Amino acid sequence: MPVITPRPVNIDFPGDTPRFWCANSPFISHFFDAFSTTLPVGEDLFIFSLRQVRQQITDPRLQKDISGFIGQEAFHSREHTKYNQLLKRWGYDIDSMDRSLARSTRIIRSRLNTFQVLAVTLSCEHLTSILSAAILRGDFMSDADPQLKALWHWHSVEEIEHKAVAWDVYQALGGTYRTRVIWMNFAMALIGVRVTARLLHMLRRDGLLFSGAVWREGLRFLFGKGGLFRVLKQDFLDFYRRDFHPWQHDTLHLTETWKAGYSASSSGSASQEAAAS
Repeated sequence: MPVITPRPVNIDFPGDTPRFWCANSPFISHFFDAFSTTLPVGEDLFIFSLRQVRQQITDPRLQKDISGFIGQEAFHSREHTKYNQLLKRWGYDIDSMDRSLARSTRIIRSRLNTFQVLAVTLSCEHLTSILSAAILRGDFMSDADPQLKALWHWHSVEEIEHKAVAWDVYQALGGTYRTRVIWMNFAMALIGVRVTARLLHMLRRDGLLFSGAVWREGLRFLFGKGGLFRVLKQDFLDFYRRDFHPWQHDTLHLTETWKAGYSASSSGSASQEAAAS
């Protein structure tokens, strides 16, 4: 298992960053934009879920992994907040959508029990880890703006590293199969609704909401040969096996090139070049 190491980066987004930064595609770019806008609020919930139970964990290795998880997620939240500032400069109403999502996560914190909140976290972590593996394989960002590609590659590397932490905590505390399946379905619905609403908002602000060409491209991206849902389908469905564990997906090798580039620079600036390569 990897040593979970928080790696600070400082990725700037200059004023000439292209709005349609991924494959010059409004739909694909805004799909990732919309997903990014949910991350600072979501990662705060994930950190909360592990802090709530860490005193119950006696395994020193798992305690260390929890610390690494919290550190990585805190850096992710910081950099995606900067990314979201770029989206605000382009005129998208991120603040009102964040307030709405924050209300949902406050309800989750106050009304769900420990196992349910952990199940939401490990479900979201499974979704982000399988998407991260696809990004690092080059399935979706081979043609992207270097700065934003660097951000997503860095984030993807660390999502893969810590993909089993919430899962292992849940199992160590006696979490059940039934609970994790129920709350995966909840997490899928929550993420699907939120990301879709933000994607539609961005396309509407661009005047492209009713563009046939944009939607044809979007359907190909989601459902076509090599599309997002086809690429992720089996990895996603594996979650529903009773004996599943995240490290049954052997994806750590996907992180090695990026980590070598990061290690070569004490400032972390090499991470941008490695992620963009």
